[in-house]
Amino acid sequence: KGLDDKSYLQRYTPRGRKSIWSQINVDNVARLIEAGRMTEHGLKQVDAAKADGRWARAYGSGKDMKIPADLQAAIDAEPEAKAMLARLSAQNRFALAFRIHNMKTEAGRKKRIAAFVEMLKRGEAVYPQGKK
Repeated sequence: KGLDDKSYLQRYTPRGRKSIWSQINVDNVARLIEAGRMTEHGLKQVDAAKADGRWARAYGSGKDMKIPADLQAAIDAEPEAKAMLARLSAQNRFALAFRIHNMKTEAGRKKRIAAFVEMLKRGEAVYPQGKK
């Protein structure tokens, strides 16, 4: 929201205890620290995220997020799933990549990949999409 012709307002709210971090926010933190504008409370949140691994697992933006190699390999092995992936909107491709990226265990990741492949084979998507 514009404050004037040179400034804008941005609302920052407290993070949840286990909230995930985006790469955009990681980059914003680096910029704020460099400018000396990061608060003590904010630095505590960063330290907590670094300590429990959320910092290292920061997800990329929609344009940067790629389908993970293990998901892509599983999809490529099934022609119907591969054809459906090619028809997915950017929103649905991001949803697949994001959900796999945020899996906490390898077993959960494999289970989710199998479920996504089956979903794609049925011609379904995470979110409704227009004709593509």
